Amino acid sequence: MMLHDPDSFLGDLLFPADPDEERIEAGLRAMQAIARIGWNPFLHSPKLRSRLRRITSPTLVLWGKNDAVFSNQYAQAFGDAIPGSTVHLIDRCGHLPMFEQEAKFVSSVTRFLGLR
Repeated sequence: MMLHDPDSFLGDLLFPADPDEERIEAGLRAMQAIARIGWNPFLHSPKLRSRLRRITSPTLVLWGKNDAVFSNQYAQAFGDAIPGSTVHLIDRCGHLPMFEQEAKFVSSVTRFLGLR
């Protein structure tokens, strides 16, 4: 669910078919940390929507178009809630655009910042 193409090099790197014991332990520690931070209510902040409208800085909402963890409806909802924001969906990309489509991610950010 994290990647548009789980059979890619990145998919094999992040989610190997035969992970070693150290990698499994690291993954379990990461899941434990997520559970501690976002368990109740599960990865949900009831106050988030009202807080997003307070953002006054130029904001880029960058999202993987094929994100199966959080649909790109969330991207649009963030964009609608943040005044003057820009929403950009990256094609052929899942939940990890900074890794799965690194060049498109960097290009989007640098263009948004006016660096090229």
